[in-house]
Amino acid sequence: MKYSSFTLAVAAFLCFSGQTASAYCFDPTFYAEPPTPPGAYSKPTVPYCLSDYAWSNEHTCESWEISSYFNDVEAYQSKLDAYVDELSTYVDEVANNVASAIDYAACEKSAVANQHK
Repeated sequence: MKYSSFTLAVAAFLCFSGQTASAYCFDPTFYAEPPTPPGAYSKPTVPYCLSDYAWSNEHTCESWEISSYFNDVEAYQSKLDAYVDELSTYVDEVANNVASAIDYAACEKSAVANQHK
């Protein structure tokens, strides 16, 4: 978690002024955005030469058309795999931020309960 220099300066001041650093609660910040999926616009379309293949098990494609189509399919699947990896990382970051927010709330709760002592 990154803290601003001001936050660190306040914590240092509290440490050296005789108060404990736990008297200051670090408010979590979160700036990450969810990844963008590849989208249907980059999804490969089946070439026209394969349109009858489902019924006849025959096609009129040349080898370069088949090769190009399967390369496009593989590239799109790779984009989807990368999206899943990025999404997994984002979810982990969100979970860490939730844990930080819970810690912050507990710290504030303790601080307010003990502020009169």
